[in-house]
Amino acid sequence: MNSHLTGAQTLLPRIDWNIRFFGAHTQTVPADWSMTTESHHAFEILIVLDGAQETRMDHEQFIVNSDDILLIPPGFEHTNKCISATSMTYFCAHFDIDEPSLRMRIMKL
Repeated sequence: MNSHLTGAQTLLPRIDWNIRFFGAHTQTVPADWSMTTESHHAFEILIVLDGAQETRMDHEQFIVNSDDILLIPPGFEHTNKCISATSMTYFCAHFDIDEPSLRMRIMKL
């Protein structure tokens, strides 16, 4: 028997938090598609499945290409537009975490 498994007790941290996912959808949009400026009370995760998108957030421009993932923190105003020649397909979902320190750690990513 391994000595590191006997006699010593390992305590795992108590984790008591919830993650709530909502508003998930996939959409194909035409080349001239854009969204007005918006913000959310929760995180938004965006995955471009086909094509490319420009996202403007916090005075920065992000080009999100096929298979890229963009995480938008709560409260950040942002705009999205298709920059593909024909169309773009994306997946989007929102999620929220009720544990403040974990929420802040994710926002710093």
